[in-house]
Amino acid sequence: MNYNKFLLIVVLLSFLALNACSSTKEKTFGERLTGQGAELEEIGEKWSDGEKLIVNGTELIEEGEEDIDDGESLISKGESKIKKGESLIKKGNRMKAEAEEAHRLRVRHNNLD
Repeated sequence: MNYNKFLLIVVLLSFLALNACSSTKEKTFGERLTGQGAELEEIGEKWSDGEKLIVNGTELIEEGEEDIDDGESLISKGESKIKKGESLIKKGNRMKAEAEEAHRLRVRHNNLD
């Protein structure tokens, strides 16, 4: 009987030793939830950061489109001013040429008199 008791004690101690080793490796339910909470928090933060980037990107696109519209308007105004300036220069050159011609005719007419 002593041998049976001894064997029973050895088996129980072995079982307890193995159980003790395995329980230190496994996380408790609470620890697992805490770990998931941290992981879920990271995922949520990453998603939120991505959403912020999308909002900022959308705003930049809208601002860029407005800048392009403003730029196109300025280009149109600039082209209009250039056309008007060229027209004024053409008219001014024509007026100068007419005045010079009128002066030459007058000088010739006065020399003939």
